[in-house]
Amino acid sequence: MFRLLRALFTLIAAGLTTGLLMLVVSHSVTAGGPPEIGTPVSVAITSGTDSNYPAIAVAADATRHVVWEETISTTTYLYHATSSDGVTWTSPITVSEGNSPALVVAADGAPQLVFALYISPTVNIYATRYLTDTWRAPQLLSSGTYNASAPDIAVAPDGTLYAAWVERPTGQYVIYVARSDDDGATWPTILPTVSVSGTAVLGAPDVTVGSDGVAHLVWQKKDSALAAYDVFHKQRDSATGQWDVVAANLSANSDAHSFGPAMAAAGGRAYVLWEESNAVRASRGFTLTWTTPITLSTSGVDATGPAATMAGGVLHTAWDEGLVLRTAFGWPGSAVNLAQDSNGIRDVALSGGPDGMLHAAWSQGLTGASDIYYTYRRLAQIALPLVLRNFP
Repeated sequence: MFRLLRALFTLIAAGLTTGLLMLVVSHSVTAGGPPEIGTPVSVAITSGTDSNYPAIAVAADATRHVVWEETISTTTYLYHATSSDGVTWTSPITVSEGNSPALVVAADGAPQLVFALYISPTVNIYATRYLTDTWRAPQLLSSGTYNASAPDIAVAPDGTLYAAWVERPTGQYVIYVARSDDDGATWPTILPTVSVSGTAVLGAPDVTVGSDGVAHLVWQKKDSALAAYDVFHKQRDSATGQWDVVAANLSANSDAHSFGPAMAAAGGRAYVLWEESNAVRASRGFTLTWTTPITLSTSGVDATGPAATMAGGVLHTAWDEGLVLRTAFGWPGSAVNLAQDSNGIRDVALSGGPDGMLHAAWSQGLTGASDIYYTYRRLAQIALPLVLRNFP
């Protein structure tokens, strides 16, 4: 590659010197042909225990990091394994007791994990970093006074980290969003971003940041115990630092539960997926302007657990349909099988890699004895040719 670039620059210099050469370079890459889907491999086979709810993140050097819940007897631990090629994985190490892991890789290359952990008398949210092959002592993010749940984490193009979770002060539900500007070393900014009181309930926040630096937050909310959940969205203006005052309701049918939202964003456009009426629904938009929801999952088949990410500037989505893991790229995309198992597939997690590949991890096997698996999806690409023309 270096020799090719050096030859190209020499050719350009010669053309500029003589004034006889015009260089037209097309560097765009487009999808062409069927995508390559890797053979699923086990991240870890842990006999006699149940492995669930993986989170996956890929570093700039293409190292895959997977953290998941491992239930041993009555205690749930968080395990971590890595792979440089997606085939050979390190032996799992224990991060901490806890559950609900969410994972990203910060700008300094260190994986960042948020998770929930019960320490009597409350459930709290913690953050930890993986530095020099060691997980650092967890930092408390939630208040420590009230029960907290459902943590999520995202990294912005400028390296800012965002974490979100739900906390339950007396008579309220509050979604907090925290920010770190030093790769997770400290979390000085923790602000309530969405709150309800009385009989209303909040849950399942998902935070992401687009390539334009705009942070997006989605969550589920119902107004009372007997009401249906709807899915809502708001975003943060990167210039002012302010979140939208009004949230957009994305649900297609307010009489049916809409829950478990997942989101991806790029270039001024956000994409939100959720479960509704046993199907995976989706909408795309910005601020308060959103498309009419569409169905991504197979008609007539129960679908659950939607996930979304950007890889190579392209939207990738995935969900499970019981025995089959489905995935699509683009909007709305055409779904194909990513993996399947007659004993069941669940809990899919996605990450886009620096190589533009989609990386996926999920739980597979009989409930109570499942294991974590990994695969990738690489789009076939066609690079447009270099064109050299002489000046007339």
